Amino acid sequence: MTAYTLEEKVNLLKVDENEASQCDCVSSNIAETMALHVAKIYNTDWSIAITGYATPVEESQGELFAYYSISQHGKILVSEKIAVLKETHSIDAQVYYCEEILKRFRLKLKDK
Repeated sequence: MTAYTLEEKVNLLKVDENEASQCDCVSSNIAETMALHVAKIYNTDWSIAITGYATPVEESQGELFAYYSISQHGKILVSEKIAVLKETHSIDAQVYYCEEILKRFRLKLKDK
């Protein structure tokens, strides 16, 4: 599921609207809420959520970072912030976020 806007995250993934508006939908708690609710929506054991910035914007003070969470059976296993240099191209930032998150997911799968 892809939910970019505050309205989508509030309506589909049940993030708190006040909290989301205060942090531009980018925080560890927002990522955790998204991960837990996407698992419920799709009735899955595992879920991953990410929210952040792949291009410099005023809301991030020009920094590129994301928060992600991995859940299993309704519990958050990992919730972290990852970052790249602000000079990183948008697609490279997105690829880096995905690769790092999938590495961590793979490690969690090995633990089980």
